[in-house]
Amino acid sequence: MARSFGQQAAILAGLKHARGEAVVTMDADLQHPPALIPVMVRHWLAGTPLVLTRRSDSADVGRFKRTTSALFYRMFSTLTGVPMAAGTGEFRLMGRQVVDYLLALQEGEYFLRGLIGWTGLPSVTLPFDAAPRHAGETKYSSARCTLAVSGVTAFSLTPLRIGTGLAS
Repeated sequence: MARSFGQQAAILAGLKHARGEAVVTMDADLQHPPALIPVMVRHWLAGTPLVLTRRSDSADVGRFKRTTSALFYRMFSTLTGVPMAAGTGEFRLMGRQVVDYLLALQEGEYFLRGLIGWTGLPSVTLPFDAAPRHAGETKYSSARCTLAVSGVTAFSLTPLRIGTGLAS
């Protein structure tokens, strides 16, 4: 990872090297609470192969981000038929079965949130309150738009059909 190929590529690189029976992914900005990991592990030990989290917006999240994020999740689920709840992100626990399944897909461009919902594996979702960012600022604004377009086009033919219809 000498060059930055994005968050999805970084997570995938970590999954390829992970050898444990369960893997937790989380952002490094300290907004994901490590204190939730033991609860996630308890759910996994009880037999749930996938433990997702759903973030409630912190006070520093503006109305524009909140609105566009909610619209994206609704649009993605509607266009693709793949359920993805608003506020889900990269903070999750995946059992070995989930990790191996994702790695076997050999996708060209990964949109992990979509792929995880697409697996249809049993899951539980835990809410958490996001802590304020401790340092730095998000660099995800333009990347988020690219990731959103990649996510929708990877899981749905609807944008292609719309484009073809407009071109006719």
